Amino acid sequence: MEKEPFEEAARRYGNTVYRVACHALGDRAEAEDVTQTVLLRLYQHSGGFESEEHQKRWLLRVAVNESRKVLRSPWRKRMIPLEEWDGPAEDPPGNGVLEAVMALDAKYRLPVYLFYYEGFPVKEIA
Repeated sequence: MEKEPFEEAARRYGNTVYRVACHALGDRAEAEDVTQTVLLRLYQHSGGFESEEHQKRWLLRVAVNESRKVLRSPWRKRMIPLEEWDGPAEDPPGNGVLEAVMALDAKYRLPVYLFYYEGFPVKEIA
């Protein structure tokens, strides 16, 4: 899509796309991400639109589909509010295990941290 029509469409429909995503997801940060994804898809869209109404409906459909992708993502299924989390507290002071893990090279540190502290299975870490 050319720069000028894209900028006009982004100005005209960006807020609407954001509101749709925010309503679907209930989270402003995720709605902002979805809005950026939708506008990127519009910029990369090579086909034309029959009318302004067609463009608006296309944008809203892409916003709904992207919001559904976010809702289905494994990351969202694993998340729980911090207030509800009753996982292990940090290492006791003076234990030094966490400091030793963080002192490892990055290629070793990340898998060890994800496995032992975050509880990810080996398949997901690999």
